Amino acid sequence: MKKSKVLIPAMALLLFSTAASITGTVAWFTSTRVYTMSAGDFAVVNTKDNLNATLAPGIGTILDPNNEKAIIVGESTLAGTFANDSARTTAEAELLEDDVGKIYRQEDSKKYYVCVGVGTLSEALDRPYSLTDASFDHNIAAQNLVVPDNEGSKIGSFVSMPTANINTAGIIRDPANSKAGVVLSAMTWDITFTVTFSDSASKDTGLFLDATALKSYVKLATDAAVTDTGYAFKIAIMPKTIPTGSLGLTKVWADNRPKTGDPHSQYIGGGAIDDALSTRTADYGAVTAQLINGTWTKDIASPALIDSADVSAVPTENTKTKAQALAMSNYLGYFKCNAGHDVSLTFTCVAFFEGSDPTIETAESTTYETVKAQMTFGVSNLTD
Repeated sequence: MKKSKVLIPAMALLLFSTAASITGTVAWFTSTRVYTMSAGDFAVVNTKDNLNATLAPGIGTILDPNNEKAIIVGESTLAGTFANDSARTTAEAELLEDDVGKIYRQEDSKKYYVCVGVGTLSEALDRPYSLTDASFDHNIAAQNLVVPDNEGSKIGSFVSMPTANINTAGIIRDPANSKAGVVLSAMTWDITFTVTFSDSASKDTGLFLDATALKSYVKLATDAAVTDTGYAFKIAIMPKTIPTGSLGLTKVWADNRPKTGDPHSQYIGGGAIDDALSTRTADYGAVTAQLINGTWTKDIASPALIDSADVSAVPTENTKTKAQALAMSNYLGYFKCNAGHDVSLTFTCVAFFEGSDPTIETAESTTYETVKAQMTFGVSNLTD
């Protein structure tokens, strides 16, 4: 097994737009591996023109000041700025031990620097944050991000994602890496979906990820299919704020790994700190957690994983009961009908590289891929 100080240059851009139509032993990362997610397109599609979506920043992300529909790697923890090389050199000499791990930006070059020691800054960085390995346990009320220990062979910590922020223990894995900036276990952002019900509306409305190949995907920046580390990239879609009477379900989207076969998508489930990761590796099943009326419940009968073989579309209007929708992996919950009013569901997206994936267990000669993602969502009235 390799030690797990593995560094992944951060996601550079997550773009979100509204369409007009509305096995075995787990070894974690090595210290020299590099994985990059450089861009992502997140589109909301709705065929009835009554679905809207807004974004809010989370861990390691901010809204793009030039595009309200885009999420980019964050700058919220900037400790200061430099006008130019000369100003940076002067300020660098004055850095103290308390400054280690802080992020700075140079205005003329638009580059970032991390204080890595007294009087010492890192190399210039394109982004202030990087993303490393983790796993996500979808079927517990805590909604835990599972973080490995420094050796990469045991569970090091659990992070309850509904309440986590960048300062929560386990989120920052390396505060001052000289090449990758501040290294995070996961990056997050929120999506609030709003349905406007007509005065005559009477049906609850289901929310779905459109998993058809041309609507939602993770692929290389060149638009080619992933061939290596991109297989490990996942986004958990976790309900955050669900109004009374409505429903939110946690789903995990692994667009490039199937649910079964060799290899297939797995996760680290349950357990305790210091448990061997190999004993906690689990296959995705037919249950997940739900949030309803402010209460989390686990073991809800709905497939947890949206996998590479899943091409489920948004169902046709008035063709699915709630029970039938629950049997669909791409079903995220429903908006309780409130005729003449808006109803909103908020979800947190948790982006991470799955540490139990075989591409993460392999040697340092692995090809490092840059991936981009698109997610498309839609709604459909339910029959009951």
